[in-house]
Amino acid sequence: PLNEDFFAVRLPMHKNLLAKLQRCAELLGVASMQAQLPELLEKITDIALTAKDQAIKAEKRTARKNPRPSKAERKNPKPQTQIVAPQGSENSREQSAPDSPRLKKDVSSPHKKRSRTIPAATRREVQKRADFQCEYRSSENRRCTQKTFLHIDHITSFAKDGSHESANLQVYCQAHNHLKGALEFGLPWKTRES
Repeated sequence: PLNEDFFAVRLPMHKNLLAKLQRCAELLGVASMQAQLPELLEKITDIALTAKDQAIKAEKRTARKNPRPSKAERKNPKPQTQIVAPQGSENSREQSAPDSPRLKKDVSSPHKKRSRTIPAATRREVQKRADFQCEYRSSENRRCTQKTFLHIDHITSFAKDGSHESANLQVYCQAHNHLKGALEFGLPWKTRES
């Protein structure tokens, strides 16, 4: 540490990494990579975190004034309201939006195939509730600390008619999600060698 806020780092690197850093400096408008390496690294980490960190993505979505509609909302838009002309006019018939084959689907059919797709808004709600961390708890009630390779897991599994409601969903890391599936469905499970 140089002081409370700054640290000196000696960083040996392969020539391939050096070439990538120089290219990043060109793309990000950093004039001198050697003189402005901390600025370059900060810009690179900002880009990576903005692209990959679910917590930052969630903050940006809530900050938007007009959030984009979810995929489900784009597929099934709300029906347009009917326009009724005043009584006695030539166009006194009710006019409605053109018929759309999407709106004519019979959703009450008992043979309708269930979708495995969890709505994006529900996924975001579950991830935020879990603080973007695996929710698996060991027998000693210790929570898994994994924050990468996270999956949305059904508490009552989808195969056993579990719903996509947020109350039936939890966040598990890849390893604990696979472990749960192995225990629930008798699938082969390989433990990691420590």
